[in-house]
Amino acid sequence: MMQSQLNTYYNDLCKQMLSAQHRGEFCDLDIVCNGHTISVHKVIICLQSPVIKAACTGSFAESCGRYEIKDCSYETVQGMVDYLYTGNYDTYTKELPKEQSEEPGEIVPGQRDVFSELIQHVKMFSLADKYLIDGLLELSRTKFKKTVRNERDTCAFSQFVAEVYDLQFESSKELRDIVVESVRERVAVTPLKPSVQEAVDGLIDEIPEFAGDLARSYLRRPILGHCTTCGTHKLVSISTLQCRCAECGKGGATPLGSWYEGKSY
Repeated sequence: MMQSQLNTYYNDLCKQMLSAQHRGEFCDLDIVCNGHTISVHKVIICLQSPVIKAACTGSFAESCGRYEIKDCSYETVQGMVDYLYTGNYDTYTKELPKEQSEEPGEIVPGQRDVFSELIQHVKMFSLADKYLIDGLLELSRTKFKKTVRNERDTCAFSQFVAEVYDLQFESSKELRDIVVESVRERVAVTPLKPSVQEAVDGLIDEIPEFAGDLARSYLRRPILGHCTTCGTHKLVSISTLQCRCAECGKGGATPLGSWYEGKSY
């Protein structure tokens, strides 16, 4: 069977399974969260989450067909279920009201609520870590990084940093690294805007762990930038000699500040 035919087959199968889940057909497990019940198929859920599989195959109440998830919003759990059936999840964000006044440093009226979107990615990352869903962990990290890099309002950006640093599991360091790199991109822009400096100063004062991570980042990778060979989607360490990329070894890399020249934060 050709690869395109296989892709079509798997896509159709996913759609059929999702349709059956929405109709409640052949579902044999109820996921309960905050008074809501999501009927699912054990085979879909348990094959992707060792934690839920252990609960459903052990001598616990969950083996009777009911699994309760606590300390999590229904929307986040629904997003997890969507991923387990489709390989993706939507961000349940609303557009900011048009009548909201536009003040310096605020999100422009009519934009989507980026702060809520980032928090959803953080919560999805946390849930994926708890239930050992590797694919969802990677997807939520990727979506989080993309949203952070695209968010140019530093004041809005600074609001969710505390949420990231509230996470207490080992893999949360990946999100912290993304936050620190994004801050370094912003402070590299010259001239440094007072609003950016004020936001970063506030983060340093309020979140000591962030201050430590930021300092260690500068010590371990003093000069960061972008390399045309490795791609401008990620930051790389740069040697001062001929602006050589530390990853591919080629010269011509661009240090932060010059690559971001003309960008507004």
